[in-house]
Amino acid sequence: MAKKLLFLEDLYEFYINKKEDIRFSSIENDNSPIVVQTHGNLNFEKNTVSDGLMPVVLQACHTQKNINGSNINDDVMEDALPSFCNRPILGYIHTVNGQPEFYTHNLHLDDDGNVVYDEVPLGIIPESCNAKIVYDEEKQKKYVNIKGYIFEEYSKAAEILKRENECSVSVELAIEELSFNAKENILNIEKFHFNGVTILGKTEDGDVVRPGMVGSNIKIGDFSQDTNSIFENYENKLDSLRERLDEIISHFEKNDKKGGMQMSKFEELLKKYDKTVDDIDFDYESLSDEELEVAFQKAFDGNSDTDNVTNEDNKFTKTFELSHDDIRCALYNLLIPFEESDNADYWISDVYDTYFIYEDWNNHIYGQKYDVDGDNVAFDGERYNLHREFLTDSEFAELQSMRSNYAALVDFKNETDAKELHSQREKVLTDKAYEIISAKDDEGNFINESFAKLYENMDKYSPEDLIKEVKILVGEYALQGGDVETKVEKKSAVKHFSNPNGNEKKTSKYGTLKFK
Repeated sequence: MAKKLLFLEDLYEFYINKKEDIRFSSIENDNSPIVVQTHGNLNFEKNTVSDGLMPVVLQACHTQKNINGSNINDDVMEDALPSFCNRPILGYIHTVNGQPEFYTHNLHLDDDGNVVYDEVPLGIIPESCNAKIVYDEEKQKKYVNIKGYIFEEYSKAAEILKRENECSVSVELAIEELSFNAKENILNIEKFHFNGVTILGKTEDGDVVRPGMVGSNIKIGDFSQDTNSIFENYENKLDSLRERLDEIISHFEKNDKKGGMQMSKFEELLKKYDKTVDDIDFDYESLSDEELEVAFQKAFDGNSDTDNVTNEDNKFTKTFELSHDDIRCALYNLLIPFEESDNADYWISDVYDTYFIYEDWNNHIYGQKYDVDGDNVAFDGERYNLHREFLTDSEFAELQSMRSNYAALVDFKNETDAKELHSQREKVLTDKAYEIISAKDDEGNFINESFAKLYENMDKYSPEDLIKEVKILVGEYALQGGDVETKVEKKSAVKHFSNPNGNEKKTSKYGTLKFK
């Protein structure tokens, strides 16, 4: 089902109906901002080398007064630009008239009745997004321009953008401070940050998605993160992507260490002889693995692999090196005890310089390291399980694309993790429990110098260590004579004008003492 999220126009309409001057601050609202959507456009950069990541340019909201009654000054917009870094580009793709199209904000209910948004990450706005304010001569306004990337093989998103040239988007804003002037009917946005971007497209009937006004029966609570944000837990929305990245990163790191499980014979020989494709002057594409080995030997071995002779100071030395066929034969002999104990027949599917892969008829696949000492071959350590997966063309293309962009994806993951940790640290230091040392002066600077220094260097500590450090500062503050209050809820006194317990004996003012 599609959900109609609230846009900046809806917020303006809400305040118009209030007909009074209003100020809002998220600090006075449990640090909960007002969340709205605003309109923008996404274009792909033609004639660029994408290498799996298609460059796109986003034109978001503009500065100064907007046709929807809102106003964002240039300096406020400049302060918000860095928040675009490491934000996702989301979208939901469906089929309309036989071709893929973006849709709108889609959701479904899970088994527990919770709302689950269907948008998935289709791209990223990286750290190097070059967010800036650019004057559009045609529209005669200053717009925010940001560069991002769409995963070309991850989905049909790149195909749609190339076909449409330009797509509408909704950009989510989290407003931290605003004021409404009822006399001039101006909504001034004074502080905010960007949450992310969602690409919009067409409905199931093929009509262009046009977010409309919702009406005047909305409440301020409808603009909360819980009800009007699809990016509130955007880290969770990226979980599936990040898990895929972790798997791929792990996969490639293992391949780098082991020599490349998926490395072809040609790649293996290039690495063995320390050569590149440009060094190959023979036709290699039609050769089998065995023929490739012979061809590389002839091309790059001055002498035979198996017969290297040196004559130095009248000393004659003849050395022998086992070929892969010799090693394979030795490995088969070493596998015989395992075949007997496992009651299985094994065959070796691949042999590499330091390990080999073998399997049986029941789809059990193992990897095993080995050492070669002269003409002796021995197993190195225990065998380990391997798993084979069958991929469709699109899945394989996606894997290859993500592999080619391995470095960019690693950087994106590291940047995202760092930002999440910074948010956790910031939450520790803004906890109300430490208000006594986190107070600020009129200029917005921390009064307590030690706390200011800790806040400045928060990223040097883990969240756990940061809690210890701030508690130490609180203790030092108390020892220096600071006022650390413990708030105790006082019970209100109740006056009784008659004795509610009529049978209760009156207590003497002298207590239990008796006088004769």
